[in-house]
Amino acid sequence: MECANLIVNIFVAIGTVGAVVYSLYLSNENNKIKVNKMISTTTENNKKILTINIYNIDISRPLLIKELGFANKIKNKWINVKRDSYKCLKRSYLERNSKGRFIISDLVLTDPIMYGEEIAILLDKNIEKELLKQRHPKIAVILITEQKIWIRVTKKRLKELGVI
Repeated sequence: MECANLIVNIFVAIGTVGAVVYSLYLSNENNKIKVNKMISTTTENNKKILTINIYNIDISRPLLIKELGFANKIKNKWINVKRDSYKCLKRSYLERNSKGRFIISDLVLTDPIMYGEEIAILLDKNIEKELLKQRHPKIAVILITEQKIWIRVTKKRLKELGVI
């Protein structure tokens, strides 16, 4: 009888620990800001420019971007992207001008990106060259909440976009 009681207590303890771990996982997932991300190119002055598009789909919280950078896995260091080497544009899909076009405006990094808005980060050629030196290039957009949004950039995708 005592052996059966011991076995039941073991299963109850395992179930309790499992429930606690699962609830911690769910609370961590709820703290993350939900975004859609994409890498593309934009034509400006007859030049193709590598662009990172981040669209806020989290209805409850705005996105606040702190910095932009990428990890150099070979040298095991973090490389911050200088503010003058990229340009940010904000597009609102919820607001339109009098002609029915989406409103596009320059963005200051401290401006929040609300639900239904997209930020386009246009990178310059130096950043593209630095990315091509990487073996597995990834760009990270770091939010104020210290959450990193990783965008993997494959060389195959860069060739499709006509960057290389």
